[in-house]
Amino acid sequence: MRTIFKLIATLSFFSLALVSCQDGSVLTSPDSAQSGSLSNLTVILSAVGDYVWLDENMNGIQDDGEGGLSDIEVTLYDCQEDIYASTTTDEEGHYVFDGLEMGEYMLGFEAPDGYQFSPQDEGDDEVDSDVDPETGLTECFELEADSENLSWDAGLFMSADDDCTYGKGFWKNHCGFGPQDDLVSDLLPIRLGDEGEYSINVETTEMAYDILGQHSYGQPSNGITRLYAHFLTAKLNIANGASDEDIADLIEEVDDFLADNDYESWGELGEEDRQAINDWKGTLEDYNEGEIGPGSCHDFMVN
Repeated sequence: MRTIFKLIATLSFFSLALVSCQDGSVLTSPDSAQSGSLSNLTVILSAVGDYVWLDENMNGIQDDGEGGLSDIEVTLYDCQEDIYASTTTDEEGHYVFDGLEMGEYMLGFEAPDGYQFSPQDEGDDEVDSDVDPETGLTECFELEADSENLSWDAGLFMSADDDCTYGKGFWKNHCGFGPQDDLVSDLLPIRLGDEGEYSINVETTEMAYDILGQHSYGQPSNGITRLYAHFLTAKLNIANGASDEDIADLIEEVDDFLADNDYESWGELGEEDRQAINDWKGTLEDYNEGEIGPGSCHDFMVN
């Protein structure tokens, strides 16, 4: 009798294994690898992943010059939001979950403090952000057997009111005259210099672009032209939410100076005054690049 029950149990196991194979999944066990006709059965595994990037212009698309974000936590769930696995992005912003069986999954991304998710599904799946900005989750998706789905990306950008700074090049590139979006218009007008004969009221992105480019309102060899560019950069950062605590006194000094002087004054200044202007420009540049003050918004960016 025991022999009959053992035979029935063995046949039942073989039947279960064969049925499992018919629907695309594979049942294996330590014994099945050594059991005659089942010895060739293997689990067919798949992978899912890809990329998290710093979406500087907040458009939900991976644009040229926008780098990956490292150490972003990514979680793989089933479609009931039960956790399957978790990982973090590498130094270039990439992540992957491999060794997965076919099935239905979803991904969740953790935004660092001060960051928000980009708009979802703004373009081609290969280069847009796939994350719901409210939840940090993707939609539920089906992963086929023996496949790689490496198109699940997440864009993140710094919140507009965050306490950080961007450099001169960032603001010049975001005046709206290139592939990046216009982020400057909403921060204008900005005055360079107190009310006075020589102060400049920057009212348009064209004016901002010219000043930041340093080839209008003088040339790069002119110390006041350079001062204009870094002073405007600092005021754009402050208008964007960055703290001016570390340069408040300097801003007052420069505003006083620019009320009574413009770039044409450079040739009339003595060496001591020129050195003071160059020192102002250097301190403002340090602020804009995050060397002093609240710090650079690019702290997470991979160059």
